Amino acid sequence: MKSAGVGLGMLMATAGVCVAAVPPSIASEVVRGVAAAGARDSAAPALRGENAGTPSAGFSAGATLAAWRNASAGLAHDVAYPLGDGGEAATVRNDCFDEKTAFAALEAARARLGATPEDLVSAAGLTVDAVAAWIARRAAAPAACR
Repeated sequence: MKSAGVGLGMLMATAGVCVAAVPPSIASEVVRGVAAAGARDSAAPALRGENAGTPSAGFSAGATLAAWRNASAGLAHDVAYPLGDGGEAATVRNDCFDEKTAFAALEAARARLGATPEDLVSAAGLTVDAVAAWIARRAAAPAACR
């Protein structure tokens, strides 16, 4: 439904709400994957712990989305609050590796699902700032990692 050249999705996005384009059965798997990843910066423990054997594409996408967001947050924190013990460079290098690995896994999971970043962020119940971060990450690695 469009009005004056602006789609409903655009109107919802300007209100800070993502509109789901993922079927509810997949969206529930995305949410489950996000919850299983928890605060980890890797989706591996969640994927290994999946009782169904091979995780569904939705579960994998949710777990990798959470892991990437956590890895990004860890990197941002370590850059903003260095320990001052001289090991900052190694810490940031490790954080960059974790963030890059998590983002590559997220993009692979997204591709398997055939979804857009907007679809997955919406299914996970996140706000549009997560979409903006994803799009920015596609354009360039975090500044500390370049």
